[in-house]
Amino acid sequence: MLFAGDQGDNLYSNSVIALDARTGRLRWYYQFTPGDTHDWDSAQQPILAEIDWQGRRRPVVLWANRNAFFYALDRTSGEFLFAKPFVKQTWNEGFDAKGRPRVAAGSEPTPSGTLVWPAIMSATLWWPPSYDAARQLVFVPSSDAAGMYFRSERAHYVRGRRFDGGMATTYSANHPTTAYVKAIDARTGDIRWQTALESGDADFVWTVGGVLSTRTGVVFAGYRNAFHAFDADSGRDLWRVHLGGRVRGSPIAFAVGGRQYVAVAAGHAVFAFTLP
Repeated sequence: MLFAGDQGDNLYSNSVIALDARTGRLRWYYQFTPGDTHDWDSAQQPILAEIDWQGRRRPVVLWANRNAFFYALDRTSGEFLFAKPFVKQTWNEGFDAKGRPRVAAGSEPTPSGTLVWPAIMSATLWWPPSYDAARQLVFVPSSDAAGMYFRSERAHYVRGRRFDGGMATTYSANHPTTAYVKAIDARTGDIRWQTALESGDADFVWTVGGVLSTRTGVVFAGYRNAFHAFDADSGRDLWRVHLGGRVRGSPIAFAVGGRQYVAVAAGHAVFAFTLP
């Protein structure tokens, strides 16, 4: 994050970088949140894909980011193609031609606190998305919440001592919260469907388990102690089971002896499922 007294973009924080595999040299970079006064570090999983873009096929990196935007970048050059919000956001008024955000006035943290969407742990984080190349859909585990962002001007770095910076944040309990699985069109960033897992709970859980999608049109994800299967085309909740422990990670699919299984960790146990 940008600490009290710092200035500038703080390269290469909050960025995706492309390195030449033969030399290690920087080929290109794109910074999602220059300066980062809200601690929206880019710890999400990129997706490499090919999409139809303005009449031709483009190799891209797709990125649902913690700052509430879904991005498409040309992965050979780093060219900014588009970015669209997939949950509520109030910090960005748009992008210039090169993809630099225009930070909204009044969205910076203050000593008395500033209300900003998304909250520090909402939008999406390290929860893995899944890509369906045939449908050109990205299935994103996400949550929608507001945060209060505070900044202290008294934070100073002292060498050899722990330094947490000058920013603190908390959820805004007076605003609605919702946890989702969302299907985002990889070609446009538009939300094709969204299925709410929970809304308005005072004990909001921001972690949505990672997503697994199958060629046959089923999307698996977990939230709290429930494991769900959704229809990939509509988002309809097809099946769920309560496992008695928090589902934080991603399900996996594998085959043994020609039979397919789906497995997921919940709490301190691993569960495996298959069709009869």
